[in-house]
Amino acid sequence: MIEDHLGDLMRRFGYLSGVANIPKEMAPEIKEDPNRLNLGTAVEIRHGEYQVARDKTLVVDGQRTFIYICNPSNFFGKISLSDIGTLPKYHFTECSTILKMAAIGRADRYVRPIVPDGNFRLLLMKNSKSKTVDTPLFPCGNCLKELFPEIPFSRRSTFTVETFFKKFSLTCADQFISTRKSVLQANHNTYSESFTRLSAELRSKGECHGCYQKFDSKYLDTHHLDGDASNNSHLNLKVLCIDCHINEPNHSHYRTLLKSNGRLDDFYKNNPKKKLKTEI
Repeated sequence: MIEDHLGDLMRRFGYLSGVANIPKEMAPEIKEDPNRLNLGTAVEIRHGEYQVARDKTLVVDGQRTFIYICNPSNFFGKISLSDIGTLPKYHFTECSTILKMAAIGRADRYVRPIVPDGNFRLLLMKNSKSKTVDTPLFPCGNCLKELFPEIPFSRRSTFTVETFFKKFSLTCADQFISTRKSVLQANHNTYSESFTRLSAELRSKGECHGCYQKFDSKYLDTHHLDGDASNNSHLNLKVLCIDCHINEPNHSHYRTLLKSNGRLDDFYKNNPKKKLKTEI
């Protein structure tokens, strides 16, 4: 049985440079799912997956965890791997940043480390090129202010997961978990039961309404214009080819998923002219 206090874990397994050497077997098994982004050491947060503890920490399967955005859309731009301050921040509570992202329907951008040891895997992409990078990240300043008010923002760069787990144990007993839904759970859009049938009907015509080219229906998606996956009004639905869909605003996460499950490469392999047009 996993010890309740991470102090015991620290003595048993030790810490190196602020990174917890927590054995992978402590993490619950992640089932294979082609529609779920899985980077090996980090996995997409699913609808209603995490809970909020009474101490405001985030809990998945009885263990405290962190969440972060793994695919910053401005890579090859403003961020630099040599400057951690330019990279995404990780969260350990439902701070104002998480509330804002949930409110604007961007809750599907977050992943969590399978083992919360302080190593965060990023998936960096540009057009058809991608690479994964393991790196430490700074904590979110709003999260720090919420759970560690004694630590000034100016010292954020010195904060590590070791600091977090000195205050909070890795495991969280059921009686300390709130029954309140997480904001990502409450605001995460879900597809209706009729969407699959409706989408197939719309895509059967084989035309993208973005570039107006013809495609096999398997290379077409039904896009929700307002970002609400439960709104199936015909005025809110637009059939797009994969290339047009991933280039919609705020869809870098979708590009990441399709690259991960091979669907993006399959599309470009079978539609080479489309790929050439995109990369010019």
